[in-house]
Amino acid sequence: MADFIALCVSGLPPELLHNAILFYDGEKEQQSFKNTLRAALSESMQPGIFLRNIKAVPAKRIDGLQIADMLAGFIRSDPFSIRSSMVKIIQYPD
Repeated sequence: MADFIALCVSGLPPELLHNAILFYDGEKEQQSFKNTLRAALSESMQPGIFLRNIKAVPAKRIDGLQIADMLAGFIRSDPFSIRSSMVKIIQYPD
């Protein structure tokens, strides 16, 4: 899971990543996953791009995490019906 998150994050524009806080759905007590995620991100990030922090937060506290959970559930339920040309969540400027 950490490698997948790192892959998704590494494809974002550097100006969105630098000095940002990454929130993920979880509990503060899950320190081992946070450490694994931090290591995966440090390997996949471009040189000179640093996240300010990585925080575990229950999804019920942040609307964006609830949306991410719904999208992940949608994709997981029928991955063959999803194509990047069919579902476009956000387009970053070139």
